[in-house]
Amino acid sequence: METGTLLAQRYRIDAKLGEGGMGVVYKAHDTLLDRAVAIKTLTPHLLGDEGLKRLLREAQSSARLTHPNIVAIYDVIDDRDARLIVMEYVAGHTLRDRLPLPWAEAVEIATQVCAALDYAHTQGVVHRDIKPENIIITSDGTAKVMDFGLARSEGRSRLTQTGMIVGTVAYMAPEQALSGQVDGRSDLYSLGAVLYEAITGKPPFQADDPISVISMHVNVPPVSPRFYTPEIPTVLESVLVRLLAKDPTERYASAEEVARVLRSALAPVESGDDAALAVEARPAMPSLFEMMTHGRLIDREEELASLKNSLESMLSARGQVLLVAGEPGIGKTRLAEELLVYARLRGCLAVVGRCYEQEVSIPYLPLSEALRTAVRSIPGDRLTALAGVHGAELVKLVPELAQRIPGLTPSPPLEPEQERLRLYESVTAFLGGLGRAQPLVLMLDDLHWADAATLHLLRHLARHIRAERLLILGTYRDVEVDRTHPLSSVLSEMNRERLYLRVLVRGLTPPHVAAMIQSIFQTRQPVSDEMRDLIYRETEGNPFFVEEVLKHLVEAGAMYIEEGRWGRKPVQEIDVPQSIREVIGRRLERVSEVCLRVLSLGAVIGRRFRFEVLQAVGELREEELLDAVEEATRALLIREERDAGAVEYDFAHALIREVLYERLSLRRRMTLHQKVGETLEQQYAGRLESVVEDLAHHFTRAPQGEGLEKAIRYSLEAASK
Repeated sequence: METGTLLAQRYRIDAKLGEGGMGVVYKAHDTLLDRAVAIKTLTPHLLGDEGLKRLLREAQSSARLTHPNIVAIYDVIDDRDARLIVMEYVAGHTLRDRLPLPWAEAVEIATQVCAALDYAHTQGVVHRDIKPENIIITSDGTAKVMDFGLARSEGRSRLTQTGMIVGTVAYMAPEQALSGQVDGRSDLYSLGAVLYEAITGKPPFQADDPISVISMHVNVPPVSPRFYTPEIPTVLESVLVRLLAKDPTERYASAEEVARVLRSALAPVESGDDAALAVEARPAMPSLFEMMTHGRLIDREEELASLKNSLESMLSARGQVLLVAGEPGIGKTRLAEELLVYARLRGCLAVVGRCYEQEVSIPYLPLSEALRTAVRSIPGDRLTALAGVHGAELVKLVPELAQRIPGLTPSPPLEPEQERLRLYESVTAFLGGLGRAQPLVLMLDDLHWADAATLHLLRHLARHIRAERLLILGTYRDVEVDRTHPLSSVLSEMNRERLYLRVLVRGLTPPHVAAMIQSIFQTRQPVSDEMRDLIYRETEGNPFFVEEVLKHLVEAGAMYIEEGRWGRKPVQEIDVPQSIREVIGRRLERVSEVCLRVLSLGAVIGRRFRFEVLQAVGELREEELLDAVEEATRALLIREERDAGAVEYDFAHALIREVLYERLSLRRRMTLHQKVGETLEQQYAGRLESVVEDLAHHFTRAPQGEGLEKAIRYSLEAASK
């Protein structure tokens, strides 16, 4: 658009200010009101007609926002092929031009952005694209947020035809990226990402492509901001961690609440109290573990491409079973999770069911877990239609269906083999119906621990989903599947019928081990060939082993940080354990005696365990147990997770639990299993049916005698259930 052009017989173009993803921004003069304005063009060929209509509706909605920290929208006009938004002209620089900032200045700007967000959210307007480019800082330090409501995209798929992500992924909340469903808490996540970068100079997540960045938003915790900026107050670090919570319910409820907490971080600075500032602004440095990042995929492009090709085929109604195989710790689950992110971006419903070693006797457990997740995502009226005549069978795997679909009539009894086939056909029909309504990815993790019933149902599904929009994604340890393993015979039968595709995951090459070391330590420092080769030689490129060895070396003082750079002892002085179990064992030896005892109790309880059960079994004081759990969490041996309002703990990897469990003598295991069983009886008195499988598991492994009667009784009840 040329200088001097008059638009709508009113706006004279004076200069081009910049160019963005949606169009060009110009400075113009409003000849009617004699004032400077900014004009943003929206081009149809970039957004599509429907996208333009939605954006214009959003602009009209946002035009009612009047706030000192919001760039006002004045007008929406047509000009031949383009639509233009006329807005307040603000002289200043974007926050992008100012990064990084001293933490106090960054907090002051974030507090003003909170004021803008709180006002907009109370008016029912969500921004959807908070980023440094959309925050303008005037000469007097006022922060103004622009482009309210202009980042909304059309359709379920979060990917364009060319595979690009709609929106700015570096600051995008997980739920916004995966489903497009946003509220004010999504803006707060984006603000947290912006504030993190303003303070540290780095966005919380960086990767080579947009999908990998989104995957990290979904799956990977951010590095402690104090790693990059040690002087920030403890309260500010806590704010950032909470703003960047994966689950929206764990973030702050409102922008006003965030502003209030941020002001408390600024209080010592504003008071000028040097003593208070010294105490508050200089907390202890985070542990070296907090500086290490985890979960970024290295050297998996070929495997991921194969998974994506299968997904694209499924979207064209060519369903299939895809199995990811490899040794323990090789990254099977992480690779599968990357595909799940991609699937959700492509508009799929993705659900996960997991198999657990201690629950191998529970039939259909992973299918039940996955189906329950799917059912929770379906509205009531649609669920009734999808379940149809199969609801009476499905309720055996998803008891919640009885509450969601009133009046379900139980199926008449049949001979066992016929009854089993009826269940298989009902599950197949239900999953097929789900896939026709919305493409479905069903992930079954750790199939080497699956029960025989689940494996037979998997085989049945594989035979009947070839024309469905359903992709079954399984993972298993190939080194544990010998000729006697139940999975072995099922795989053989499926292979004869060409019912599945296998993706084999192997160890990293030496150069990629070096790349992984750089990624974990968030550094561009080159890794010497001798260090790279030492780690590779002892780990054979197994990513989990590489990560555990690096943690061991940090704990042992063989690797350290000095003046902001990573250092290490000479290679000849570095002792690397010879096996993954040995390195885990050495790491366990460094935790306190109480922490090790608590971890051992957790290993007996299972892969996941609750605080209350742990406390009752261990007979520990609450404060003592909290200290032990926090120590284990800091050592990255367990993770703290929220489930249905309760706090649960999950071992960081199945191998950690296995090592802990194997270190216990047989007699001690039996005694602890009995104690766990008795604790569950007490804590779930009156509702034992909800944990009857766990009771059967623990009493089956308890000493014979009085435990035998309970083992039989609970096993029969579990089988009946």
